[in-house]
Amino acid sequence: MAASGRNIIGETLRVLTADLESRVAPHLQDADAILAAKMIADLLGYLAIWHLEPLDRDDPSDATFVHGPAQSGIGAPPWPSDVPAAGLERGLRAAALQQAIEEAASPDMKLLTAAVAGDSALYQAEAIAAPRIGASAAERLAQVEITLDAERAGKLVRRCLGEGYEVESVVRVPGGFSKDSFFLDLRARTGESERVVVRRDLPFGPGETRVVAEYALLRSLAGRDLLIAEPLGCDPTGIVGQPAMISRRVSGNSGTAPWDADPVLRRDICLTLAGVLARLHAIVPADVGLAPVSCDPREQLRAQVLEWRDRWRRNRVHASPTLAAAFFWLLDNIPAEIDRVSIIHGDVGFHNMIVDDGRLAALLDWEFAHLGDPTEDLGYCRQFVEPLMPWEDFLQGYRAAGGGDYRDENARFFELWRAVRNAVCCSVSWRGFLSGAYPALKMAYQGIPLYRVFVHHTAEALKEKFQCETPAATP
Repeated sequence: MAASGRNIIGETLRVLTADLESRVAPHLQDADAILAAKMIADLLGYLAIWHLEPLDRDDPSDATFVHGPAQSGIGAPPWPSDVPAAGLERGLRAAALQQAIEEAASPDMKLLTAAVAGDSALYQAEAIAAPRIGASAAERLAQVEITLDAERAGKLVRRCLGEGYEVESVVRVPGGFSKDSFFLDLRARTGESERVVVRRDLPFGPGETRVVAEYALLRSLAGRDLLIAEPLGCDPTGIVGQPAMISRRVSGNSGTAPWDADPVLRRDICLTLAGVLARLHAIVPADVGLAPVSCDPREQLRAQVLEWRDRWRRNRVHASPTLAAAFFWLLDNIPAEIDRVSIIHGDVGFHNMIVDDGRLAALLDWEFAHLGDPTEDLGYCRQFVEPLMPWEDFLQGYRAAGGGDYRDENARFFELWRAVRNAVCCSVSWRGFLSGAYPALKMAYQGIPLYRVFVHHTAEALKEKFQCETPAATP
């Protein structure tokens, strides 16, 4: 059942309580921090139940409110401060009772009894419900997300890799906004160790992408010097709750912190990336079994925008004039020149790369791969590359490795497109959270703060474009 407007806050508070209690508090060491976490969890618990379904449907004060004070001409008082969100109706009943008791000329036992019985029932219900808020959120999540433990991971390994392996450890990788990832340490019967990565579809994925398609693409791209983590197997049946794939784990780290202070390493790593992108973009899609929607690159891009507009329309839960305006602009401003339809990674940044011992070792997370304009990848990675080396030098390395032209006009188009696509992903996540399809904290996080960041970026980009396109006023 979809969360109603009255309990969106409650559902969000519910998952905040659950993650604080189960994922944050157990790892705290400082006594003051432990106490603060306990107080925060208790507060969140009460706030959550106040914003969820009323606990007092059998409140004994109902009859008194309807048949007693309401008939005595008692007006509606201000929102009662002691019951801030348990429901406006109950708040009015409580305030009406309070006013009737204070204005009574003599004690009215019916009013007094109703007041005490009603509040007592409510507080007892709160005392029972509040401590279980976190547990109830965990139970709801467990209904749609299976925990990947060693036993289940072993079933996946046997399905994908065959017999002969024992799962020694399973570690969930932090983040996972579009896929869940896990590190597995395996021990073969021969005694050798193996380190692999599991990527699993979410119960309700932001980009509506599937690991089955990602695995098939990576298999088709193998052996082309694209620094892909070797795909080892895929289970489309959901033996671990959702379809999942296994790839070989590449040694090293993501991000730039270990090497961005070294100008030689910065340049070498960025130029290696330029070569990888050039080789990727030079592949003829048909050679790896991919068929574009159209041989016309402009029509291919238009189809891409329409696909994402449809995804937004199917999943949005609130209005966004900004996104509506953005899709209108994008469809009306498809770049005039696109050289070819290429395979696009779609999320080229150092958060999706592994660098090991000063060399680029792997380009990861291909779930957004599609066919389109190579400038999309180049424009996306520019924000990560330019702080590390001159952009023109990067483009020179890209062209030297076989890459085509980089057009600033196309890049400006994809600056807006990037913000729009990410906003749509967040919109889909919010629907997944509110509908109960995937009531996880990371879905709410994408649906509220991240969504607003990307829509703000979209609005700022549109403001700039509209100003550029508005004719100058006549003096």
